[in-house]
Formats: sequence, structure tokens, C-alpha cells
Amino acid sequence: VESIDVNVEPLWEEGITGEGALVCVVDDSLDVDNPDIRGNYDPTYSLNLVTGSQADEDIKPTKADQAHGTFSAGAAAARGGDGIGLTGAAPRSRLGFHHLPLGDD
Repeated sequence: VESIDVNVEPLWEEGITGEGALVCVVDDSLDVDNPDIRGNYDPTYSLNLVTGSQADEDIKPTKADQAHGTFSAGAAAARGGDGIGLTGAAPRSRLGFHHLPLGDD
């Protein structure tokens, strides 16, 4: 499989890093304790769309196969530069998350 490069490095070099922006992802769950997510995660802009709860516990994964939301959020807004995981397209943005249970959640 050929890798896909979204070519964001030239933007970062120009200082375009998402600073001051809010990225909100709608997906199955978010691991708010993930080291690449934690620095940008803003619970003020997070919500469980079914229950209306803003509690972190209501958007965290409850099953081992619920990683898609964390991956998607990371691709958009992971802090990066820490040698742990990846750097998102907007690594200095704030990250909100709206939990929308999928399947048999």
C-alpha cells in the first residue's frame, strides 16, 4: 500500500499550525488520556450526542475496537513532536469531540 502524504509540512513552516482554531470530530469515542490528544483536548467543546453529557467518561472508549475516533482526532489535531505518536494536520488547535455511538454501542 502506497503511503498518503497530505503535505502539511510547508504550512507548518509558514507558521500555519491551527493556533487559535477549534477542530471538532464526530465519531465513536475518544481516548482523552492519549498523550498525543491530551494537550489539545478541550472538554468545553465535547459532548455525548445521545445523552447530552459533557463528562469525559461519556466519550471514552468502552470496547477494545473503539479506536477510530481517537485515530481520526489524532490525524486532525494530535500535538505531536513528543516522539510518542503522530502529529496531526493542525497540531496547535483546540480539539473538541462529539461522541456519536455507532453500531451496538
